[in-house]
Amino acid sequence: MKALKGELKLALKKRDAAWISKRLKDLESYLNDPLLPEYLRPRVCDLIKMIKTTMNEHKFL
Repeated sequence: MKALKGELKLALKKRDAAWISKRLKDLESYLNDPLLPEYLRPRVCDLIKMIKTTMNEHKFL
């Protein structure tokens, strides 16, 4: 999860909206994964919210 935040910062710096959108879809798919531990579910949700907020703030959406 920490690495993803770093990747997001780099993608924002490069203004790579395609990468950000792809990672967002990846994270959303994690929520449907029956192997995702319950304790990670809130962290994944928080990351999804953070990415969506960041995309809105940086006019990627």
